[in-house]
Amino acid sequence: MPTWIQRLLIALAAVLALLVLAAGVLVARFDGDDIRKLLEAQVAERTQRTLKLDGPVGLALWPKVAVTLHGVHLSEAGQPDEFLRVDEARLAVRVLPLLSAQRLEVDAVQARGVQMALRRDAQGRRNIDDLIALGRDDAASAKDPSAPGKPLAFSVDGLALDDLRLLVQDVPARLDGQVQIERLRSGRLAEGEATPIELRLQAKLAEPPVDAALSLDGTLRFRLPADQPPSVALDGLKLGLKGSALGVQAIDAKLSGALDWDGSQQALDARGLQLELAARPAGARIETLRLAVEGLGFKPARQRIELARLALELKAALGPADAAQQLVAQLDWPALSVEGQGLSGSPLSGSARLAGPVAGGSRELQLQLGSQAPSGRFEKIVVPGLKLSLSGSEGNRQIAAQLDGDLSLAPQPLALSLSPLKLQLDLKDPTLPPLALQAQGRLALQQPAGAPARQQAEAQLKGTLNGQAFETLLDAVLGSGVPRLGLQASFGTLDLSSFLPPVTPSAASAPAGAASAAAVDAQKIDLSPLKAVDATLKLRAGTLILPPHRIEQAELAARLKDGKLDLSQLDGRAWGGRFQATAQADAGSGALALGLDANDVDLHAMLGALAGFDKLEGRGKLSTRLNSRGPTVGALKQALGGRLALQMRDGAVRGINLAKTLRDWRGAIAGGDAKQASQASEKTDFSEVSLSFDIREGVARSKDLSAKSPFLRLGGEGLVDLGASRVDYVARATVTGTPQGQDGPELAALKGLTVPIKLEGPFSAVDWRIRWSEVGKELLKRQALGAAVGSGGGAALVDRLLGGKGAPAPADGASAAPAQPKDKVKDALKGLIGR
Repeated sequence: MPTWIQRLLIALAAVLALLVLAAGVLVARFDGDDIRKLLEAQVAERTQRTLKLDGPVGLALWPKVAVTLHGVHLSEAGQPDEFLRVDEARLAVRVLPLLSAQRLEVDAVQARGVQMALRRDAQGRRNIDDLIALGRDDAASAKDPSAPGKPLAFSVDGLALDDLRLLVQDVPARLDGQVQIERLRSGRLAEGEATPIELRLQAKLAEPPVDAALSLDGTLRFRLPADQPPSVALDGLKLGLKGSALGVQAIDAKLSGALDWDGSQQALDARGLQLELAARPAGARIETLRLAVEGLGFKPARQRIELARLALELKAALGPADAAQQLVAQLDWPALSVEGQGLSGSPLSGSARLAGPVAGGSRELQLQLGSQAPSGRFEKIVVPGLKLSLSGSEGNRQIAAQLDGDLSLAPQPLALSLSPLKLQLDLKDPTLPPLALQAQGRLALQQPAGAPARQQAEAQLKGTLNGQAFETLLDAVLGSGVPRLGLQASFGTLDLSSFLPPVTPSAASAPAGAASAAAVDAQKIDLSPLKAVDATLKLRAGTLILPPHRIEQAELAARLKDGKLDLSQLDGRAWGGRFQATAQADAGSGALALGLDANDVDLHAMLGALAGFDKLEGRGKLSTRLNSRGPTVGALKQALGGRLALQMRDGAVRGINLAKTLRDWRGAIAGGDAKQASQASEKTDFSEVSLSFDIREGVARSKDLSAKSPFLRLGGEGLVDLGASRVDYVARATVTGTPQGQDGPELAALKGLTVPIKLEGPFSAVDWRIRWSEVGKELLKRQALGAAVGSGGGAALVDRLLGGKGAPAPADGASAAPAQPKDKVKDALKGLIGR
């Protein structure tokens, strides 16, 4: 052996001896308290977090670097709240493989009683951002630019983890709850080696609602190539899930088979897959769902897809237990083989049956699915002649529908389309007009590259609905938070009465009593569905019919986003004129708003159709701006605010004939201020009417009533209490002219006088009352001008002259007293009332 080699071996032995001696001295002088203080100080300095080691610290350096910790507590950054707790943990690394072979060999990793809190606020800030940044800095400083890029090989003798808890509060992801690894066991973990694995996991989340237990058993193999995605394979897989999740109760799912995912090739190979599921989703019960796939291979690099013997069986019950609908379905696809430009396979077939009781009878629906043999290539698989046929009955309703088209499937990026699509639907029901739909178009669904959880859908349809031409375009984005929908539709004539049952006259004309009005006021206002989707809507119809409404040239535009609905356009021609409307609703605040401008409309028809108000006749314009909020209909009324203005020409006010009533003033004065009910057959004609209301807290107040006719001028003020459904209004009529004929002199006596008219009562029974006592006062003042009224006043004198107690008659033979001023008044009043 050459001398230099001998010397080198001696030097190496000496160095090794010195290292062993130094390690022995270090271990001998190890002090747990010193290392505890050192670790706590280092963590506080570098992370601004507080580390506490309540238990003993164990350290060994040869032949393994081993650390044992008990009672570890780590706080949040700059806060005393606990971020991490470890009851017990042990980790050991062999020294010689690390020094000699650049290989990391770890003994079994053991941990028990570990709890970590992960939080992310609405702004996206996480409670581990500081630790991530620190880790990146350490990795950058430790990296040697001259070192080769070969990754460090590693192995772990096994995992033994018990009671690991992760507390999650993630506002943007809407996650709130706890995930607990009750038990995790594995054999030796090394790249390319098969090892048994056992996992027991429990998830309890408040948002989304999840309370489920997961079990996993199998044999694991993995590969971690440099600069490539990892690959993993599970043989003898047994996966189980029990519990509830996302509103689905009593979940019992089992999956078995073998899965192999090649990350570098993005390839999947599945063998002998068997899925069995039982569950109770809302309003249904899945008794049995079985899915079997003998083989499934997807290898995009080789442009290869293999499917062998796919079979699906489903048995479920829909609806309440006492009236459940039984659903039985099956689907078969024996084979599909695609490789590059070559494709072979078998037709697709399936069927479904839904049967059970319904109101007035029973339901019996049959669905058949079929296709021709597939064709095409890897980039585009075509299943031609796809046909779905539905037939059957629901009580007295007969249903027949058919969907035809060619189904196309593209694997990369994933896309599905049905084109050309033909749809036919016939519905016959004794209580409904017949419904017939014929349409052509296309349907497309795709998953954008790089967004595996996002789907985009688009549908175009053009055809006839009950003989009425239509054209629609629908687009949707799903799977990325709140769904986004867009709909554009145009119709020549859209007659919605074709889809609604006829209204029985008795139900339509039945008056609403106090009990039913109270029930309406108690109805809840729930705007939360506005949060379920974001959408845009545009609708055009040459004629839109929804009895009693008929709108020509109808256009609608609306946008829904973040729970806020903005109806920016709703206009058309109706009620003989044109209208424009807007509306807003906010699910967050509960606020509602409405704007309406109508010009040259038949106000009787419009107000009757929209508000059930039939007291006005004539044409004119209406403008309103309303806003409110509240949990019920009654609360909305009480919180209503805004303004309403109305102008009418050549019309009438129903319920009272003022000209006729005023002509009978002589008898009316004698009758006093008695209330009178509105008479549907009576009305007062006006050449023009204008009126506005300022609305606050559910009370509409008006001070500017102005109505004109050839003989009358009408003003007034008062209020309408919408919350209490009452009217309290005083109108003041002034006779300005007299008609020709026998009634002229009667009205001439009132010319220039103001006649107060009181309207009051609930909406369902508004009464009116003319204050004839005030009219009598004015007449007395006019007819007895200059006469002494006396201490009793005008109202007392009227009472006495119209039947009250006067002065006693003179005794027999006594001469009458000379005429007094009161007698002159009495004579004047007798002349007025004809006594």
